This record gives sequence, C-alpha cells and structure tokens, in this order.
Amino acid sequence: RVASKEEKLWNRVLLRGRSRLGLFTPLSGSCFFVSSEALRRVGGFPETLAEDLDLSLELVRRGYEVVYAEDVRGMWETPRTLKALVVQRRRWYRGYMESFLRNWKAVRLDRRLLDAEVVMAGPMLLVLSFLTVTWWLATSVLGLPALNGDVAAHVVVTLNFFSLLTVGTALSLGERPRRLSNAAWIPVVYAYWFTMMAVAFHAFLQVILRRPARWERTPK
Repeated sequence: RVASKEEKLWNRVLLRGRSRLGLFTPLSGSCFFVSSEALRRVGGFPETLAEDLDLSLELVRRGYEVVYAEDVRGMWETPRTLKALVVQRRRWYRGYMESFLRNWKAVRLDRRLLDAEVVMAGPMLLVLSFLTVTWWLATSVLGLPALNGDVAAHVVVTLNFFSLLTVGTALSLGERPRRLSNAAWIPVVYAYWFTMMAVAFHAFLQVILRRPARWERTPK
C-alpha cells in the first residue's frame, strides 16, 4: 500500500506539477503515448533498464515536448510482495543511475535538460542518505569513533526523520475511518524508506562494480 501511494504521488502530483511548470516530465512506463513519427525520428525505444526515462530525454533533445495529459485516466499495477518491489526498484534505480552517468556531459544549458539530470540523480540521493544514516547509527549506537563530518550526518538524519514523520502522519490522518491504529503508518513509512535506500545502494554497487545489466521482470 505504501508503494501504491508513492506511485500515485509520483503520477498525480510530481509529474503533473513538472508539466505545468514546464520542467522535464519523464514518461511513465505504465501509461504513455508517443507519435510514431517522433518514435522513428529518435530511433525507437532504447534498450536500457530505464527505457521510458531515456526515451523522454531523447525526445526533449530533439525538440519534442513531453506533457502530462490530465484528461487521460490510466491503470498501473503495483508490486504485491516485498520481493517483487525490490526487483522493480532495483531495476529502476540502476537504470536512472546509468542514465545519469551516461548523459551528464551531454547536458546543455537548457532548463529541462538540466532538470532531467536532477531527476536522474534521485537514486544517488537515496544512496547518500543510506550511507549517512548508516554511519550515524554506527557512531551513535555502536560507539564507533566520530569524525569531523558528523555534524552533516546529524543534519541529514534529522531532516530524514522529520520528513518521514510528516509523511507518516499525513497518511495516518488520511485514512478512513479515523482510528488510533492508523498511526501504524508512521513506523511503516520509516521501514519502507530505509528499505528503498538499501535497494538503491545495492543498485549503486552493481553500477560501480560493473555487474552485467540485465532486465529483471517484476514478479507478479
């Protein structure tokens, strides 16, 4: 349910908002439409792990505009198990990281292309958060020697803590009927976020160790 709500937020809030602001709006693998002429011009679908993202980037480079169609209603399927979710997100995160590393030198002084790099860097931020939170736990709980950079670690951990608390509280208050058990959303959000950070770190290790990239189908 957390993954479903996250994808709903991504589609209905982030993509819609990006489109209205004229920022880079990546295609969503669940429901998107591209003219056959544009698809032929960019050479078809790229054979990458994040083909929808790379196709969006190539379309923008060729002068096409990717927009969020607010009058279209589509369906998407969310992974039903933790294993399926991990497989899906590992593929997504690695695809985004590889696209970030592959394209950062080619970005021109164009608002949408620069913003595209920010979008592609999202999993990198998860990796940095994972390393920072892990280091904070190691020094605070296990008693490992502290370093000069620990102030930054405390800041990152504090921001993560209160941001996730806000999200968990919002989900709790948004549930109907309202009851005390809805507060269970709060620890679930923390567990979900740490899991996604760990998955992003795993994908990062695959990239830097140059493990062969292969398409992992999301289990049903």
